[in-house]
Amino acid sequence: MVEEYINATEDYLEANNNFIRAWNELREHPLAKEYWENELKAVQTWSDGYALSLRGFIEHNARFVQQGAKIFESGKEYSDVAEAKMVELREGCK
Repeated sequence: MVEEYINATEDYLEANNNFIRAWNELREHPLAKEYWENELKAVQTWSDGYALSLRGFIEHNARFVQQGAKIFESGKEYSDVAEAKMVELREGCK
C-alpha cells in the first residue's frame, strides 16, 4: 500500500512539474497577472508539500509528512486568490 502511494505521488509530482514548466512558458496575459501569479504559486506550493510528504513516507519521518501536509494546505490561500481574480475577469467580460 505504501509503495503504491509512493509510486502514485512520484507520477503526480512529475506531471505537476511538467505543468509548472509549461505554465511558465506560456507567459501571463496583462489583465490576468494576479490570477496567473497566484495560480502558479498554488500549484508550486502543492507540489512542494507533496514532495516533502513523499520524502517523509520514504524516510519513515512523520515530521516531514506533517510539514508537507501543512505546506500543501497553505497553497489553498493562493488558489482562493486566483479564483477570485478569475471571477473578476469573467465579470469584466460581460
